Amino acid sequence: MGLYLDYKRRNRALDALSPPRYLAESKTPLRNQKFKDLDNLDVLQELHRFLFVKHNLLDRVVRARQLHHSRFYSLNLDYGHKAYIDKLTNERFVALQSLERVDRRIAEVLYEQSNWFKWVRERQDNEEAAREKESEKIKKEAKMFRRHWKEVQARLREKRKAEDQRRQDTYLDQVYRERIAQMSEEGRRHGVRSDK
Repeated sequence: MGLYLDYKRRNRALDALSPPRYLAESKTPLRNQKFKDLDNLDVLQELHRFLFVKHNLLDRVVRARQLHHSRFYSLNLDYGHKAYIDKLTNERFVALQSLERVDRRIAEVLYEQSNWFKWVRERQDNEEAAREKESEKIKKEAKMFRRHWKEVQARLREKRKAEDQRRQDTYLDQVYRERIAQMSEEGRRHGVRSDK
């Protein structure tokens, strides 16, 4: 019961959250907002606070609903509960993307308003370029590792195949020798009987 009341309380808080005036008056959905037309730092900070709170609430609601879903909807009869969780997860992702865009726009406005911000921007660009280079390096290393792993697997398969062939040849050779010995033994027995 406590679990149910907890996620319902979080849902009420999410439903009660009202968007700032800029978002309420905008005809563009939040998913498509770029915030390029905003130059007012106060409006941007208000948007940032709203999106931050919305993202945190959505995160709590999603986690609470997933926990509730895992406990009480173990069968395939969830009556749309999973679809609602997916919708909330998508909204959380959109809120996070919008929050990042607002952060970027705030940084751009601060950059335009401050001369000293230039070196910070250069550092961010340098760090981003370094991250991209590091990402490329990691991707190349992963590609090389996958290639190497495939070669190792192929060699192991060949070794296993050769070992299986060797065992089979040894077994067949042993069976052949036993059969020859058995035939010579039978030949000796038949030879001994024919002498009598």
